[in-house]
Amino acid sequence: MKNYYIELDGFHRRLTWPVPLSGLCFYEDAIGIYDGIRPDNIEFGIRMKSEDQLAVDVQNGVITEMPFPHVIIKLPKSRFTTNRFSPRRALALIYDSRYLDTFLSSGIIREPYCWKLGDLQFLEFLLKKINSLVNKIYLPGIVDSLDTLAWSVLHEIVVMCELPNSSEDSPRSKIRQIASFFKRHYSEKIDLDKLLRKFGLSQRTFYRYWSEQFQQTPKQFQQTLRIQEARHLLSFSDSVQEIANRVGFNDVSAFIQLYRRHYGVTPGHISKK
Repeated sequence: MKNYYIELDGFHRRLTWPVPLSGLCFYEDAIGIYDGIRPDNIEFGIRMKSEDQLAVDVQNGVITEMPFPHVIIKLPKSRFTTNRFSPRRALALIYDSRYLDTFLSSGIIREPYCWKLGDLQFLEFLLKKINSLVNKIYLPGIVDSLDTLAWSVLHEIVVMCELPNSSEDSPRSKIRQIASFFKRHYSEKIDLDKLLRKFGLSQRTFYRYWSEQFQQTPKQFQQTLRIQEARHLLSFSDSVQEIANRVGFNDVSAFIQLYRRHYGVTPGHISKK
């Protein structure tokens, strides 16, 4: 689909996701103008490209001028104004306002409510998966997968965001790039020492800055990525062996044990449903 807007509140979900999507919107060529009070929802606008050099927005009296690509968080019932703009490529994730405290406590929503994004490679990968699922929206388990992918998008934009005055060569920026590398190559065997040499980081520096941004070790981080992808794939296949191999596990029993630890059930339980 080139452009779409889908309301998801009425769809049946097989799993109880803590922060379910209310709506999903994607435009290859969004155009328009807005001046008024926003609906009672939270919108994460991920603006990827435009012919305009800057996007100019005013939210509750605060003016932001941001180059592309960037993310903007539109708050519930905020006074929001944007001038007429050239066609832009954008994704919007929409959530009910009752989850505002959850987003604030998790650090997903932060001030300022607009920031520049860096490398979009992994975001584009997630977007491609989202768009492929939208075409199958009425199949069982698809909305659950969209909830999971949307949360991955939110995690990515926070991890990869470039805060003011940050440098691509700073250790924190390199940590975000390494995390993105893990996300793109989660199913592969990653040589961490080789990766650190590529980014010019010592192990001491790497672990110091990694622990600032992530509670998991790199190994646990990669395992979580694999398990999350496996959960998504179980919506389409009953073969636990095949999925374990596909996401990078050679030992199926280890995969089943780790999956149970994450989700409280075996992968076979999900596939049978």
